[in-house]
Amino acid sequence: MSDLLTILTQYYGLDWAAMILGLSSYYLITKRNRFGFALQAVASVLGCVLAILAGQGGFIVSNIIFIAMASYGYMAWSQQTAQQPVPVPVRAAE
Repeated sequence: MSDLLTILTQYYGLDWAAMILGLSSYYLITKRNRFGFALQAVASVLGCVLAILAGQGGFIVSNIIFIAMASYGYMAWSQQTAQQPVPVPVRAAE
């Protein structure tokens, strides 16, 4: 039982939170919800903190890149939606 508690709390639950937020973000992006990019950025920040705690330099760099990519995706998606024309309803001939 203590081994399970150690697994769950070794990194203060940051690893589990990052995993849950990361998976949720991918789900939202597949549903075409741009909030998924914001959620991915938060998951990557948690992943970066976790990598710092674990002393993993490569993961620190990769999470910084993921934060930048998620931020870019969020901004690009918001610009794309702002530029789309509003559809005009077509009336049937009377």
